Amino acid sequence: MVERTSNLSTDLSAQITEIPPDLLGIVRNGFAIASNLPIDVQSKVVNLVVQKMQRLGGNLDTDAIVQATGLDRREASRLNVALITTLRLLTESLASPAEFVEVGIGKLFHADDSVVAQFVATVVADQRTELQKTFAREHLANAVLPSLTSFDVAVDLRFKFSGPEIDDTVAVAVAHIGTDTQFQQIWLQLTKTDVESIIEKLSVALKQLYAAEAFGRPTSRTTEQ
Repeated sequence: MVERTSNLSTDLSAQITEIPPDLLGIVRNGFAIASNLPIDVQSKVVNLVVQKMQRLGGNLDTDAIVQATGLDRREASRLNVALITTLRLLTESLASPAEFVEVGIGKLFHADDSVVAQFVATVVADQRTELQKTFAREHLANAVLPSLTSFDVAVDLRFKFSGPEIDDTVAVAVAHIGTDTQFQQIWLQLTKTDVESIIEKLSVALKQLYAAEAFGRPTSRTTEQ
């Protein structure tokens, strides 16, 4: 048993060393932010992230963290990074919450934040089997092409001037699409008609995805035969 624990800790430590220093700094800041949240809010946001990952994979939108915690977008984004990083590390290894805390102190979080780190790791470890299944499916879905990692949108109001006077205004949506491939980021603006068209097409695509998944389940196909 001692050797197994040592190996798991070594594996986890090796994974952490592969994380870029800048990202580690964000993760440490995210755990510090989590430590300052009330315990009930900590529980709410951690379970929110885990449940979302179990159902859909991917990353939880920052706006959902803002709504759950009351944090501003910058702090919510850093908290999100810390939680997702922990989730990934503990589903890619079999390290226990205690091992995660032992290896992570000074790297992923400061000693003062070890209590919240232990709590997060315990929640994730309890759901590790289901999360591993989700990530296996996500890996299959993300094969070959760049995959969506973030989608942010804001509304902007444009003005048409005639000298110092405003003649007309038009609202546009300004969107940012992030992918898991370096340098493949998209910024674009959308009119109201564009947004309505995208919603319509995505609604149809969502129904088709549900139908395709239902057809692909072994139980469904066996029943038809």
